[in-house]
Amino acid sequence: MITRINTVSLYVADQQRARDFYVDTLGFEVTEDADLGDQGRWIEVTPPGARTALVLADAAGFGRTDRVGEPADVTLNCSDADALHADLAARGVKVTEPEQQPWGTFFTLTDPDGHEIVISQETEREHERRLQKFTAFKRRFEQASRDKDRDALELMIHPEFSMVTPDGDVVGRKGVLAAITSSKSTFMPFYQRQERTVSFDPNGDLVREIADVNIGGEIPGRGELTGQYTHSAVFVRTERGWQFFGNTLTRKVRAAD
Repeated sequence: MITRINTVSLYVADQQRARDFYVDTLGFEVTEDADLGDQGRWIEVTPPGARTALVLADAAGFGRTDRVGEPADVTLNCSDADALHADLAARGVKVTEPEQQPWGTFFTLTDPDGHEIVISQETEREHERRLQKFTAFKRRFEQASRDKDRDALELMIHPEFSMVTPDGDVVGRKGVLAAITSSKSTFMPFYQRQERTVSFDPNGDLVREIADVNIGGEIPGRGELTGQYTHSAVFVRTERGWQFFGNTLTRKVRAAD
């Protein structure tokens, strides 16, 4: 099962120059920089928090010098297109004038190798639409948890799911399914969200949610979890829709014995 787009390659004439541009000018982070010998370096860069990386591939090393300067067919999201446009123009980056569309604002920048990349900012309405879809998923997930509906939860919990307990134990997908659906556990019915903050990654394919929660019950074979916690969770959007990818529980107040 395919779960996400991992990398998109840009063939560049000068890898160090490209690395400097994407990191120092656009604010990307380097997630990989390894020596490949005759094929140059394997450089991956990502916007902060993103899961899909740009590979800045050595065009000569891969025999793809014909790809240098082609339109990149890549769109990057930003929080403030006008401010970013002004900043890039001041830095001497070649940019087109921002254009307004019903869904938001966009402009195009050209990197040092001539690749044209679209920068876009969604309207608040589009962000609300995504938030509503994610919130609807959370309601379905919590209802399936209350109903101990294992078939529904199988589709909602990612195959690579992991949970870190307050004691530092790591519980995988099988363990958390057992915790939610066990007839002896009240793990999810007492899972009550008090306050939460939700943030999307730039591509809208990953959500981080932080909330204060009350939990009653235990994870079979792992011990008691009843108490108040800070719950930090990650959800990813896949071809099946939103899925619960992982979480960390930090104890706030230990429940009375």
